Amino acid sequence: MGFYRFAIPDSDRFSPESLLSSQIVGLEGIPWPCKTSIETGHLVIFRNTDVSGRLLVPFQTDSFGDISLTSGTLPQKEEPYELELEVARGSLSRLRNQVSIWQEGGLEISRDFHTRLTELTQKFTAALFQHNATGPGRTARCIDVIERALEMMFEITDEYSRQVTNIRRDQNQRLGLIFGAVGNADAPIEVKSKQETTPASLDLPQVQQTVQPTRLADRPASQPFDLDSLEPVIGWLGQGTDLRVLGPLLDLGQANLPPWLEAESTFESRLRVITAYCRQLGKQYSGRIKSVHVVAGLNGVGHVNFSYPQQLQVTLDMLEALDQSLQNSALIVSFDQPWGERLSMASGGVPAMEIADSLLRYGARLSAFGLEFNLAYWPHGTMLRDPLQWVDLIDRWSQFGLPLAVYFSAPTGAAAAQRQPTRFYQTICGAPDPQRFSQYLSTTLRLMANRPTVSLLAWQYLTDHSNERFPLAGLLDADDVPKPVASWYLQLCEELSQLEIDTIDDQANAS
Repeated sequence: MGFYRFAIPDSDRFSPESLLSSQIVGLEGIPWPCKTSIETGHLVIFRNTDVSGRLLVPFQTDSFGDISLTSGTLPQKEEPYELELEVARGSLSRLRNQVSIWQEGGLEISRDFHTRLTELTQKFTAALFQHNATGPGRTARCIDVIERALEMMFEITDEYSRQVTNIRRDQNQRLGLIFGAVGNADAPIEVKSKQETTPASLDLPQVQQTVQPTRLADRPASQPFDLDSLEPVIGWLGQGTDLRVLGPLLDLGQANLPPWLEAESTFESRLRVITAYCRQLGKQYSGRIKSVHVVAGLNGVGHVNFSYPQQLQVTLDMLEALDQSLQNSALIVSFDQPWGERLSMASGGVPAMEIADSLLRYGARLSAFGLEFNLAYWPHGTMLRDPLQWVDLIDRWSQFGLPLAVYFSAPTGAAAAQRQPTRFYQTICGAPDPQRFSQYLSTTLRLMANRPTVSLLAWQYLTDHSNERFPLAGLLDADDVPKPVASWYLQLCEELSQLEIDTIDDQANAS
């Protein structure tokens, strides 16, 4: 058993409530199981190992609420670390390293930026070697270094996205990106084109609609394979240039089983029904489905109805069944909390990248990996991270050589501020202000759109009433009225739609 101890500074930038969500993570950003507490002015984190790690800790910002930052790699020691000093050191180091990497790759960085970065380094050096190590002046300097480093992270990331976008446009390069919003369809959905001006609650030019066949009709358990109600949806599925994704067929992020599995009491019977369902789905609609979201919500820990080994077995059997009957369709498996936040609260568990690697080693035919981010929800969602952590995560997943489908959501709209926390709705940073939060998302999503392997960006929940696990995460409220964030998202879609768009299956075939 090992532990870290951090002296908490007298600053409102580190609130006790947020500090309790701190974690110790490895170089890849995956946390160890740990127990976090506040004791006599110190943040104390216990683990079952003494391997060196990095502190991931929320920092209160004026613009975006809590954003989680990381320290450098720290060995365990008896004496407490200074929290603000280590966060400043880690943030500045990561910024300097990323600037160097991007500059070597051809990014044009202004002399003014380099000058400010040098001045910031000198300011941290002065704080580091300040004679009065415990004085308020040192704390203030470190806090200022953190704030300015974070601002420069957003600045350099926006500049990277701008320059890459300009290069692509100048060279008439195709943007391998699909974007839209996810909705459940129990009838054919008509997506208006740009030329049509008929009013709509949210007229996205490119909409990726996810259809859950188990919700299309209340089928009795004795008739789990009645796919007739899918007929009009499948017909709509193949029209136009927009990507339509069928699924997820099985969402492990949901506690309840789908209606057609509720009558099955054993794993063997569930597996038999699931694979038979996949075979009949493929047999009936072979050649008519472009993409299938097979399994969602894989996170490497036990599920109320499936243990982790059972989740892996179900996923492999579903992929095999669909591969045999839908050979020309793209198959997607997605992972909940790709940073593995839940692993810090679980004994055992498998990181998402290890699950993905296992699927490929078993020989599963996969066209894309999906990453699910429910931002600002805690403990079941994803804490806001600085832009450079997004760079690291996407680059690590890109090593698999498959396209990435990124699904994201967040509590949006003024109504989120009045919502009382429940066991499903808990945030570490409060309800994000729609305008300021759109700035955060603009930086993050433009970054991901300019990473070569990201092929799909989709808002996870089209409406509030379609989601019980993460309430208030829709672009539309419960009355299907667009929220303020919806207009921002529509503008982003229109901006990106000026470039030619590929589909996930095109990307997979190319790779």
